[in-house]
Amino acid sequence: MLTYPLSAASDDFFLMKSIAAGKVQIDGQQLTLYPSSATTTRKDPRYPGDDYTDRQEPLTPKRFTWAVADGVLTLTDADDLQFVFQRVES
Repeated sequence: MLTYPLSAASDDFFLMKSIAAGKVQIDGQQLTLYPSSATTTRKDPRYPGDDYTDRQEPLTPKRFTWAVADGVLTLTDADDLQFVFQRVES
């Protein structure tokens, strides 16, 4: 999920949420996600007519290079876009 404020003076937030379920295959440093279901929700108070909820997404496999350092998992795609996951104790 990605959220960010639209301005410092506003309580409005942009929201982009993606949910996927499926299988993962790891071969060395390569990680491939094989989704069996995937949806995306978008909410933008500036353009509410363009919002959508639980829109079905293509079930295309996604490939990443993975690395773990100092308790942080980083997945990097072919375009060098990084997804960083940090474990948080609750």
